[in-house]
Amino acid sequence: METTILLVGNVIFGGYFFLMGINHFLKSDMLSGYASSKGVPFPKTANILAGLFLTLGGLGIVAGLYIVLSSILLIVFLIAVNFMIHSFWKNKNADEKASDLQHFLKNTALIGALLALIARVMM
Repeated sequence: METTILLVGNVIFGGYFFLMGINHFLKSDMLSGYASSKGVPFPKTANILAGLFLTLGGLGIVAGLYIVLSSILLIVFLIAVNFMIHSFWKNKNADEKASDLQHFLKNTALIGALLALIARVMM
């Protein structure tokens, strides 16, 4: 039973990141433009790297392989995105600020889940 729950959890959790990574490649122009509007240096390169980190990290978790390395890739991505894209404290517009705060907090919760996953694997 525990193995089934772990497999389903890995597919859902890792699949979320994997699909986000694929999205970075399929919508590269749009996401690079958004990154550029947020002041991200080299937005096209940053988008490709983000897509790689997300895809590889998500795939590793889905497959149950290299969980620590996969989680680290995802944590690095989430930290970078939180401070470069979802920096809510910089927004003057209340709606944009609220949206960025929501994404910042979601990403922070995902970082917590990834740290818990790393701890579980290392036990």
